[in-house]
Amino acid sequence: MTTTLTQEEATLALIKRATNLFQKRDVPFYQYAQLSDQKIERLYEQATLLYEAEKYQQAAELFEMLVVYHSQEPKYWNGLAASYQMLKKYQKAIAAYSKSFSLQKEDPLPLIHLFECYMELHDGPRAVAALESILLITKNKQEDQAIYNQAKSLKEILIKSSAYPLSTLAPL
Repeated sequence: MTTTLTQEEATLALIKRATNLFQKRDVPFYQYAQLSDQKIERLYEQATLLYEAEKYQQAAELFEMLVVYHSQEPKYWNGLAASYQMLKKYQKAIAAYSKSFSLQKEDPLPLIHLFECYMELHDGPRAVAALESILLITKNKQEDQAIYNQAKSLKEILIKSSAYPLSTLAPL
């Protein structure tokens, strides 16, 4: 009995094999992968479709491969982080959103999601720190004014909230 793989399945098998070699041998991933930009983009589209279909674990697995292949691409880190967040793996989501933010320091989106993860973990001080970072990068940007206003309101609510000691939160 012969099994025929689709092109996407063959690509996924190649990436999995290359990822395993990369992790075991400390050899640059690109030497094994030899994947075109088009194939990588198809994998990204596939991962996004899995995420949209609420198949978060499968999406996370593809996004994990994508960040190994291209670790400097923020959209792969965002996809991985969002998948982890939906799986309630908040620490992993925080790490991935942090990496995404480090690659694009002017984009408040990863910080917004960091805030959400910290709130899920009941970590008020870090949630406020995320809001403060949002305020810093959106303060003078007209296109981000709605985000700035929302972050400012959320910070005020958290500071007034009895859920977090005021001594641990910075004033506005």
